[in-house]
Amino acid sequence: MTVYLYQITTIELGPSRVNAYIYLNPALVVILLFAIDGISISTSIVPGILISIAATIFLQIKHSSKTDSASVKET
Repeated sequence: MTVYLYQITTIELGPSRVNAYIYLNPALVVILLFAIDGISISTSIVPGILISIAATIFLQIKHSSKTDSASVKET
């Protein structure tokens, strides 16, 4: 199922943006395990989740600024 979703979103968003979201998979699995099964999240895992989220946000902002500057050069 996820492979299909990645293929569809790659067409819409482009490969660089989709790659940024791939890093969120492990964090989402841990959060879902906590929410559904009540499994506690180890304190050693929390920094990794936060780093993954921060890196994804950074990559999206970086990609947005490149897209904005490219559209300015075209006009």
